Amino acid sequence: MKIEALVLAAGRGSRFGAVKLAHKINGKPVLRYTLDTLLAAEIPTTVVLGYAADTVRSVYQNLPVSDILNSNWEQGMGTTLACGVMHLMPNMPDAILVCLGDQIGITAQDINRMQQAANENPDCIVVADFGEQLSPPCLFPRRFFKQLEQLSGDEGARHILKRHIAECVRLSIPDAQYDIDCPADIERFLAR
Repeated sequence: MKIEALVLAAGRGSRFGAVKLAHKINGKPVLRYTLDTLLAAEIPTTVVLGYAADTVRSVYQNLPVSDILNSNWEQGMGTTLACGVMHLMPNMPDAILVCLGDQIGITAQDINRMQQAANENPDCIVVADFGEQLSPPCLFPRRFFKQLEQLSGDEGARHILKRHIAECVRLSIPDAQYDIDCPADIERFLAR
């Protein structure tokens, strides 16, 4: 399957108190954890920017990733995801892997498992399951692109997952629970 990744990196991250995607954990910016994982898994990657775009872009300026600016980023994650999907449509990938820019625990092995599950179940959504809920990363086959393009607001794709729960392949990825919303989340991740 031809899979391309969208990294959602447009939000303000107001609970963090700074540009969290540029904040360094063990000397490495938060966003680089996600990008390095996708590059190690050899997935073509596009970052969807918004708030503090120039600062966030400086984190990966030497990496082989592309980006797009969501000028409506303040309207929420759904708008950011829709913007990214519309940007990738001319490439006609078979599936889009949706990742959050602040999910620092995801590994290349996790992404490779998702790719394998997508190849085995090409019509299903492959989604991370960490026990409490389904979450990104999520891999959507082409038949869901139109629904993704119509997203708005701050909910993201959660309602698409709920509506198509019988068509989801759940992969246990415990570290999907670690995204950085506030400084305490960094301590929680490092203590795991």
